[in-house]
Amino acid sequence: MEGMRSLLAGCLRESANGYVVDALIENYPNISTLMNASEKEISSYNGPKDSDQY
Repeated sequence: MEGMRSLLAGCLRESANGYVVDALIENYPNISTLMNASEKEISSYNGPKDSDQY
């Protein structure tokens, strides 16, 4: 799991413990399911809006 987390973080230029990486791993627990996801599904994980941080 840590390998997948590191790979996603590096590819996406996100924190390994950030919202986007956490959401992707929660919804696609292995590389096989992630690779079968559509671009539209994956791109819906864009992190919290600025207003959600306060």
